[in-house]
Amino acid sequence: SDEDSLTLKVMHWNILADKLAHGSFDKVPVDYLKWSYRFHLIKQHIIALNPDVIGLSEVDVLPLYREIADFMNNRGYSDYFVEKPNGISGSAIFYRKDKFSCLAQNSVIYDKEASQFFMYCKLVRKTPSSTQVGSSKKMEFIFGETHLKAKEQFVKERVQQTQKIKEFFDTNHKDLPVIMGGDFNEIPANEPIAEVMESSFVDLYTLIGTGDKYPAFTTYKYREESGFVKRTIDYMFVAKNEWLEKNKIDVLAYITPENVPLDTDIGNPCVNHPSDHYSLAYEVKLNYN
Repeated sequence: SDEDSLTLKVMHWNILADKLAHGSFDKVPVDYLKWSYRFHLIKQHIIALNPDVIGLSEVDVLPLYREIADFMNNRGYSDYFVEKPNGISGSAIFYRKDKFSCLAQNSVIYDKEASQFFMYCKLVRKTPSSTQVGSSKKMEFIFGETHLKAKEQFVKERVQQTQKIKEFFDTNHKDLPVIMGGDFNEIPANEPIAEVMESSFVDLYTLIGTGDKYPAFTTYKYREESGFVKRTIDYMFVAKNEWLEKNKIDVLAYITPENVPLDTDIGNPCVNHPSDHYSLAYEVKLNYN
């Protein structure tokens, strides 16, 4: 029944850290790479999609993080930020504080040499006031975010990193819905996704039921050494765990980015898109049986 379900909008986006935006995008006019220009577009996009919970990667560390956190806090979100050991950027999870309380938060580094990690919040829906009739079920869920090691030659490292996610959620929080978004820096056909993640997770895009497992592409950029690169490397997975065996997730909508025309001359970022990645956003219904 509806009172035993929770409908929410979840989102993941690699927003391109300011510290990583300069010197990598050979064809992009420098004005489109400036933080002030891009941050305005990032804010517009988040306002337009209006997620309940969002995971961001390539989030600049302080002092720039303060701007991002202030913007999100002013819009009613609480934040959990984890900085990479390299001190350049990190990832952050934001959730609507009027709707959810955070019961626990955690980050797990992939190995002591690595600067990558996954992070998550255990969230619970705030119960409506006692005068309202509602479910007595505690509607808890896990929302995670990760950003795996980049560059094609590091597929072995990404196998190890995805195995760490799989092993952790194969043994932890099996009784809860687990949603894990991220920039996995890996295409669907390769081992980290096709074998490791798909053994324990299914992508929200797959659950729409169109027959396509994943969006056509989530990143579009031009690099001197490789030309234009257009591929799917961002995902929002849900764990195929005990909770999902007994309960159900409905994907009500895939919220596509507004019709951003691809700038085939320069790639992204461009005049109307602030990152080399597109966001992923879904409206989902968690049915607690």
